[in-house]
Amino acid sequence: MKRKIVCNVLGCMVAIPMVMAGCGEADAEDRGRVSTEQEEEIPEEKTEEVTEEVTQEEVTEPEEPVVEEAEETEAYDEYKEVYEPVFSVIEDVLVNGYDYDKDYPLFPMGLTEKVMYEDPEVLMRTIGYVLTDLNGDDVPELLIGENVFQTAGEVSMFYGGYSIVDDAPYCFLDGYARSSYEWLGDGKFLYYGSNSAMSSMYGQCYLGPDGTEFLWDDFYFSEEINGSSSYFHNTSGITDIDQSEKMDISGMDFWNKMDEFPLAKLSFKPLDFAAQVSIPNDEIGGRWYLRSYVDQKVIGYQFFSDGTWLAFTTSDTNQMPEEKLLSGRWEKNGEEYTLYDNQGDLIKTGKIVTTEEGDTALEFESITFYKADDRSETDETLADYMATWLAPNGSGLELAADGSWTLYNDEGNWVFGGHWVMCDGPYPVQVRLHSEVGDAGNKKIADAVLDKDESGFAIVELTVDPNASVLMDDYMSTGTILYKAQ
Repeated sequence: MKRKIVCNVLGCMVAIPMVMAGCGEADAEDRGRVSTEQEEEIPEEKTEEVTEEVTQEEVTEPEEPVVEEAEETEAYDEYKEVYEPVFSVIEDVLVNGYDYDKDYPLFPMGLTEKVMYEDPEVLMRTIGYVLTDLNGDDVPELLIGENVFQTAGEVSMFYGGYSIVDDAPYCFLDGYARSSYEWLGDGKFLYYGSNSAMSSMYGQCYLGPDGTEFLWDDFYFSEEINGSSSYFHNTSGITDIDQSEKMDISGMDFWNKMDEFPLAKLSFKPLDFAAQVSIPNDEIGGRWYLRSYVDQKVIGYQFFSDGTWLAFTTSDTNQMPEEKLLSGRWEKNGEEYTLYDNQGDLIKTGKIVTTEEGDTALEFESITFYKADDRSETDETLADYMATWLAPNGSGLELAADGSWTLYNDEGNWVFGGHWVMCDGPYPVQVRLHSEVGDAGNKKIADAVLDKDESGFAIVELTVDPNASVLMDDYMSTGTILYKAQ
């Protein structure tokens, strides 16, 4: 797949035609499966298959999708009262936190996963809504989502979709991490989902006249038959090979067809309660480096909005600092920033200043770090590695350009995640993964070497930290080679 999201990638979920499950009401074990034959269940997040058939073919770059600004329809503000239960439950979770002992009807699954890891206050600024008539009945539907950046530009992605049925909100689109809806314009969506490495699907769909199910212009899917992938097409949206046309195409051609759908963008309105929340604009956020680091074991820092920090180091193991200097938490006290290690012990205190040359600098006593271009490293050095990577057992590791990473099991379900930083050193590039999973502090989980195999294909090779093996061994262990999901 070429449409990889380079900011945070939490996908959305589609309600497969026939029988729709309301947001927040489906059994958690029923999520993540696409219907086969007459079953009506729900597909997983995008994880693209990695097979010998696909990876051995020459990759050809498609033309960039046309990204058009979709014309926004009338606001329909009078209908906001009907959709108030949706707005209320989103406000409840984002303001008060997610209570796992509480039932949240109508709360989008995709937002459930986002609040588990991302800062809710930031979500209030990035998540928005659109009221627009999708099926031509002059009654607006409510879409919850955000605009995200892809290689071709900014497009709209959705976490929840609601219609009005019997004078009440009805959830027809429920999103979560391994399934997504993107906007095509003119009331139509591009859907992508996956059951496993060899079972994926995508297509163009639109909301039916009764506001409860999707109808399909085109639906493409892959299935494993006799150990290899076969490809099918229908207009029903159901993965039934007996009711579909088998396509005589290669795996690469199958995926390239997805790039024929021109994505577009909607203008989301901010949630009404977002303006009530003050999000601190901490200028310490981002990357800071030493300009000369001879004999220095810590050569820089990256500060994240969730109050954590990671140290930049070299990839020379002989220069690796002690564990407590690799990660921790930060606080702002007046004009000073204080760094603590994972045990809460003070590391150092400093402040942001402007040098005589006009540069922004972070001074820690006698050591000065300088603010770096937040996107330069990722754009130039790591852009090809900001993707989902699959292990031989089907588990997935997603690296995102915002400095986050996510681990998925072989069924595409979220396991845990954290932040990453790049180590300085010669090719191949090495990044260090950290996570706060298990209340262990922001500890090191693994090192990941970003390299090429003998055939020239991009790979990620993991070395799991011994202290994290109990967390990782069921999914990925030291020496695991990951290939990019296609």
